Amino acid sequence: MYGAVNLGRRAAMRAAGCAEDESKCPPEFVEAFNDFGSWVASFGVGATLITAVALGAVCGQSVVRKQPLPQPHFRSLWLPGSAAGLLWSLGNVFQTAAVVRGGNAVMLPANQAIQLVTSGAFGLLYYREVAGTLRSLQWFFFALWTLGAILLLSQEKS
Repeated sequence: MYGAVNLGRRAAMRAAGCAEDESKCPPEFVEAFNDFGSWVASFGVGATLITAVALGAVCGQSVVRKQPLPQPHFRSLWLPGSAAGLLWSLGNVFQTAAVVRGGNAVMLPANQAIQLVTSGAFGLLYYREVAGTLRSLQWFFFALWTLGAILLLSQEKS
């Protein structure tokens, strides 16, 4: 995704005549590729629209089948749902910041690996998905192995 954006940005910079010096680009161009303004805002609008379409499809399916609409369970889900949404959104902003600072080739694999280790740790420690001490130790070994690989990969950029 970020690679396509970078290619598009370079092509737009050449078309605007500011490929050598981004500070000479027109303000409209700079705002169109603003990583934390229009980029995050358009992502949020898109996510909201997709969620609305998915909810409409689920409700539409219930109406067509003449079944009751699904219950939202706001009382039990507002706190974990809100926390998950806020944390995911913050993670998306920080991932964008990491890619802007560290580049696509290093930061995207590092972000994916960190998400994998974090999700696995949550499954291991909170949901107790791994049974047995030996398997848990093996999981920790390979999680450390993955974190070590992330550190080695991060040295490629410097």
